Amino acid sequence: MRARLDELAAWDPDTTRMSYLETAYAPVLPLVPSRILMADPSALIPPQRAAQYRAAGFETRTVPGTGHFIHTDNVNRFLAALDGWA
Repeated sequence: MRARLDELAAWDPDTTRMSYLETAYAPVLPLVPSRILMADPSALIPPQRAAQYRAAGFETRTVPGTGHFIHTDNVNRFLAALDGWA
C-alpha cells in the first residue's frame, strides 16, 4: 500500500494531455459523439482543460462526490451522468 501511495504522489497529471504520444493517433476533434465523465473534484482534468475538451467538441459531465473510480464511488450518480447517452 505504501508503495502505491508513493507512486501516486510522484505521478504527473500533465500526462493526461497525451502529448507524449507524438507518433500515436490522437484526434483533435471527436470522430464520434464523445462524453468525458469527470470526478468532482478532479485531480486529472482541471476546469480549463475541460473547457478545452468542450471547445474541441467533446461533451463533459462532472459526477459530484466521486474520485478516480466514478463508477464505483457513486454508481447512481455515474448512471445519471450517462442519462441520455447510453
